[in-house]
Amino acid sequence: MKRGLRAAAGAATIAWVLSLGSCASSPGREPPPPPGPVAAESGPIAEAGRLAAESGPAAEAGPIAEAAPDTAAWSETDRLMVELSFASYAGFWLGDPERASAEVAAFVADFLPSQEIVWGPAAHSPDALVFAHPTDALVLVCRDAASGDYTVVFRGTNPVSGYEWLFQDFMIDGQAPWNGLTAAAGAPDDALVSDGTATALSLRLALTPAPGFAGAGISLADALVGLAASADGAASIRFTGHSLGGLLAPVAALWLSDRLDGASGDGAPSRPPLSVYGIASPTPGNAAFASYLDSRLPGYYRYANGLDVAALAWEEESMATLPGLYRPSIRMTSLLRPLYRLCSKMSRGKGYAHAGALVPVPSTIAPVYGDLYSLQMVYQHSMAYLRMLEPDRREAIVAGVIDPLAELVRIPGAEPFDVRRLFADGAE
Repeated sequence: MKRGLRAAAGAATIAWVLSLGSCASSPGREPPPPPGPVAAESGPIAEAGRLAAESGPAAEAGPIAEAAPDTAAWSETDRLMVELSFASYAGFWLGDPERASAEVAAFVADFLPSQEIVWGPAAHSPDALVFAHPTDALVLVCRDAASGDYTVVFRGTNPVSGYEWLFQDFMIDGQAPWNGLTAAAGAPDDALVSDGTATALSLRLALTPAPGFAGAGISLADALVGLAASADGAASIRFTGHSLGGLLAPVAALWLSDRLDGASGDGAPSRPPLSVYGIASPTPGNAAFASYLDSRLPGYYRYANGLDVAALAWEEESMATLPGLYRPSIRMTSLLRPLYRLCSKMSRGKGYAHAGALVPVPSTIAPVYGDLYSLQMVYQHSMAYLRMLEPDRREAIVAGVIDPLAELVRIPGAEPFDVRRLFADGAE
């Protein structure tokens, strides 16, 4: 209990500092000149990505085999997964789950008309007596009008939800056996996921859309099993998400795969092709879990920018690179260092490891106001992935999804600003 309280207190402080750093600006200062490029390809992620790419699929068959900064190098599927993942953030600032769900549904209908929502969106808000924050979970399922394929979209961390930061993202000190979550007969006993992963998955599997939304009254768990039965091999089921959503995408796909294996008899659901497109995700579990996941889901592609702090968490070797990640131009501040040490301590010795075929997303250190480490984190975790999209598509997401955050966190009396001024090359 004491260990959990210490971890929760530390996580709360981390969330506060990240929120503070991400909204900082210097309205009267011009952005610094661009530093010399520091390519993502030089980090530990890129080396693993190059090895994975050698045996990965060609661009026309799925994720690209060789990363390139040109948006034309990314396949339609690559771009669609990024667009759906970021579209799910629409209305994140709203406290009412139904209003947040309606905002996402409206944005998807306008921005991605070829994607019919067949379940959800469904969202959850924590107990208002404990946390008076917006929704801490949101999921939707779409059907592609052309191919008939389904995509399960997990929204990433709500940047203004203290509950989600506290009890899902940063609950890495404790771990739970995967077998205890799914009763998977083939999973090794030492396959473990973080307590935060276990909490986040259980919460989302229990989500049910409100009346008026597709699949009203049907839980996500039942909807996934139902999709597998209705697909009958004719359509595939894809899982995607950004950040925490990218972490949950492979975990939920594995849950469904294990669930289908556990069913037997004439009425057992069929097994459609399952694929995963996880974007900017931390590690969900330890090395034994990663090995089991890879054995079960060979179609798992993990898109990661080597300058993205989230994509480097929580592996010990990668965590050790974070203080110098943006040197020499940007250094981790004295405010962030104690929090970094706390995160390192909580993840140390847990054996966290990434799974999936890594697809590197190239990036360079961007000029940001104040040379703030925290702002660089925000850029690398968001804008760097949006640069996979065509400029007009990228701008539509920035304007409809990301811009409201800048106004929401603006300090009273401060000059209004938009994210394009925080990140000098963020949207052009």
